[in-house]
Amino acid sequence: MRRGSIRLRCIEPEPHRHPDRFEPSDIHVRVGFPLPALRFQPPQLNGALFEVTLTSSLLAIFLFGVAGVYYLEVVGVAKNSVARKKVLIERGDALFVLSLLIGTAMPALILFTLGIIRVAIIAAILRALCAGFITQQGRKLRTR
Repeated sequence: MRRGSIRLRCIEPEPHRHPDRFEPSDIHVRVGFPLPALRFQPPQLNGALFEVTLTSSLLAIFLFGVAGVYYLEVVGVAKNSVARKKVLIERGDALFVLSLLIGTAMPALILFTLGIIRVAIIAAILRALCAGFITQQGRKLRTR
């Protein structure tokens, strides 16, 4: 067999099965690779970190919703004064940014919870870069 080729071998169904009835367990396919077999081991969950992850995802979703309600009041209620609309937009913006910061932490938290540390570190670095970009953009918008 050449290097890099895949070899398939089918094993016939067991003889004690009824020939007219097919069951998924009847056919076994074995795939042979020239590489050593990689085995997946189910991760051990960190219970405390799992609770933090779920709580923060719920909080982020809730804050997105509340920010949306503030924006909806700005758009939907025509009789609001300009000062009131400005206050509502500021509150909506603050809640949106807070929920965005929490929401962008989700991939890293999930990966740390599952014990996939290397990828979690990359996700945490990307989240930190995103948080820096969000705060930088916020400062630019406030100065205008």
